[in-house]
Amino acid sequence: MRLRERLDPVCGERLYEGTTEGGLAVKVMPRGTVTRSCAQLSLDYGSVDRRFIPDGRVRPVTVPSGIAHFLEHKMFEKERGDLFNEFSRLGASANAMTGHLTTSYVFSASADFDACLDTLLELVFEPHFTDALVEKELGIIDEEIRGYDDSAGWRGYRGVLEGLYRRHPVREDIAGTSETIRQITAKTLHLVHDAFYVPSNAVLCVAGAVDPQAVVASVDKRLGTDVDRRVRAATVTPAEPAQIKRRRRKIGMPVALPILQLGFKGPGARSGRDAFRLETAASIALEVILGETSAIHEELYAEGLIGDDLSSSVRADRSMSYALVGGQTPEPNALERRLLAAIEDGLSRDLPAEDVERVGRRILGDYVRLLDSMEGLCGHLADCHRSGLDLFSLPGAMSEMSPSRVRKYARSMLAPDRVTSVSVVPKA
Repeated sequence: MRLRERLDPVCGERLYEGTTEGGLAVKVMPRGTVTRSCAQLSLDYGSVDRRFIPDGRVRPVTVPSGIAHFLEHKMFEKERGDLFNEFSRLGASANAMTGHLTTSYVFSASADFDACLDTLLELVFEPHFTDALVEKELGIIDEEIRGYDDSAGWRGYRGVLEGLYRRHPVREDIAGTSETIRQITAKTLHLVHDAFYVPSNAVLCVAGAVDPQAVVASVDKRLGTDVDRRVRAATVTPAEPAQIKRRRRKIGMPVALPILQLGFKGPGARSGRDAFRLETAASIALEVILGETSAIHEELYAEGLIGDDLSSSVRADRSMSYALVGGQTPEPNALERRLLAAIEDGLSRDLPAEDVERVGRRILGDYVRLLDSMEGLCGHLADCHRSGLDLFSLPGAMSEMSPSRVRKYARSMLAPDRVTSVSVVPKA
């Protein structure tokens, strides 16, 4: 594998990129000013990939809800032992994350980086599943599911996605349910691993005190240099109507103060760049309209309708997009009316140019600060790769977000007729 060197025109950092014979994308950003290094291996596979057509087959197969998360747990167990313990022995901290769209494995270390990287590659690409190991994991994950069910914030978030989507599997819990995980076997884990854990469906991102050529040597040694012709299974995503499933829901839980979560159902993005525009525009609009410096935020705070936790988030991808707004409030219905009115009024005209520019500068500031976090930098490199974006082009893409363009994309994300609300209220 050969690496191509590129220079960041903004910060002067160097990025080395290449692809192995087997199709694994590799991105390395050496940082001479740090002593700790990080590596993240991310797969374009998440909880929504439940129905798919394996490479070489014609008919789709369907696997149980929660299998992506279950698989992530079992990848650490090998015939020679638990690789979590191996990372600890090497002085590294390791973790893994399963989302709706991706699964990632990451470690950070200040020594023995080559050995840690070899362990990471073994972890992801060399499976070891038995029915006995699956049975042992059931109780652990079932307890994790029950823990999430006791979280008011998580229940509100899940309620919003269940209210927004009718068919898309994003409405299902990432961890599955106590019933669905009991349908998982070693055979289904091997089926999913063969379908999605292939080098051409993954990206390895490395940042820190590393030598790019040493990274290449470690990858070639573990994966070999032969061409791996396997390709990712084709996910079959059900057609999702534009309309939401449910307008309103109330959940009773032992909370001291009600929590309101508003969800907006956006369109599916046409490309990675389109997803970036949808996500960025809605984020800017919500910050300008509802952020701490906005007039409505000051009014709501003075009236006691919100506290310090009112927040928003946006997610856009090729098959779906949504925005969330919420926080604690003594009067969920009153807060919902005020928030929806403020958003509709704010998007009835172009947002003030100085406010859009201010929020844009903050987002760029966050981008620059990522360079000081090896974990954050690896995660951002992986996200850009999956979206087909260039990390170094983000400042230029941000400069294209004019007030009129922000309004255009934000209106498609924050449509008043595609809103669901969930109130988590004190249980009687």
